[in-house]
Amino acid sequence: MNKICQILEMSKDNAFEYFSTTLKDKITKWDYFVNWKKVLLNIDDIEYELNLLNSLIGKANIDAEAKKLFQEYPSV
Repeated sequence: MNKICQILEMSKDNAFEYFSTTLKDKITKWDYFVNWKKVLLNIDDIEYELNLLNSLIGKANIDAEAKKLFQEYPSV
């Protein structure tokens, strides 16, 4: 994403907005990219692990924090 932002000279938010608004009409539905029915059926089984992974968002040293998380919670 950073390369795209540099090429387009846009912020990540603006680049994503550009991407999502310039999709072809045939594939503009997010279902094209993600099988949401399957996601919603399977999310309960891994909800706890997903929340643990979400705790990494915004960490200054995400690599070290991820290693620590994986050591403490190997099921993730």
